[in-house]
Amino acid sequence: MGGVYWKPVYNLCEGLFDVLVVNAQHVKAVPGRKTDVRDAEWIADLLQHGLLQPSFIPPAPQRELRELTRYRATLLRERAAEVNRIQKTLEGGNIKLAAVATDVLGVSGRAMLAALVAGTTDALTLARLARGRLRDKREDLERALSGRVGAHQRFLLAEQLCHVDALDESIARLSQEIAERLRPFEAELVRLQTIPGVGRRGAEVFLAEIGAEMSVSREYPPSVDGMAVAVPAGAVTGQDRPGSGSVQSRDGVWPGCCPHESARRASSDPPVMRGKAPRPSIGPRSAPDRETGSSARRAPAGGGYGSPA
Repeated sequence: MGGVYWKPVYNLCEGLFDVLVVNAQHVKAVPGRKTDVRDAEWIADLLQHGLLQPSFIPPAPQRELRELTRYRATLLRERAAEVNRIQKTLEGGNIKLAAVATDVLGVSGRAMLAALVAGTTDALTLARLARGRLRDKREDLERALSGRVGAHQRFLLAEQLCHVDALDESIARLSQEIAERLRPFEAELVRLQTIPGVGRRGAEVFLAEIGAEMSVSREYPPSVDGMAVAVPAGAVTGQDRPGSGSVQSRDGVWPGCCPHESARRASSDPPVMRGKAPRPSIGPRSAPDRETGSSARRAPAGGGYGSPA
């Protein structure tokens, strides 16, 4: 089964007996006359011989947490798209606010947009709504806010701002629910945030997708502590490995990989050349070569090019 079609069946059978969700590519029978009955017989035969490799299905609490974090990510992308629509509407009215203000939906930007929606057209009045360091750019703001905003554009801006506010409220409620479910894992969240570039929201996604207990899968380090120290201080960076941006520790272990995967990568990757390789010896150069240089035409052995036979 692919997508989400396996979930209703799994929800009904979970807890009653062991359910195996396997990759259809792994249980594909020999091509030929294919029927549901023959597929069922083939899968049952593989199960009897212990040849089915079940996919990892996280526990129910982790699956629920995944749905929450993934839905929040969807809303965040939707909010970014709506902000781009606001910018497009402003450009259509000759408003160049983004050229002066870093955040169009900041405190100053929201005040100016609200005034535009209310019908204010005077650029000086709009520029006086700037706050903080943006007040130092008042002259630039006056030129950027001198546009032609029509009635339909003010209507669009009002609807788009309402949509952004609604998305912000939904994202806040989702974040609160996620934080409540992850309250028992506060120590793991703090540990994950020690990874460079990982904040609170990224740590929440880590736990939702991988889980706090990773010993059930050989694809990840056995714990969150192992994930946090997956990139050691003395790691060899991709600059030492041509054609790769990965990170490999000096003992040959790839962070985030099981020992079998580390061995496979080490055997398939080209050797690391620490120093300059010695130039192979080609023997002494002949006298004509020394006189004419390496670019001169050489006569092949055994005659040719006018040489006597």
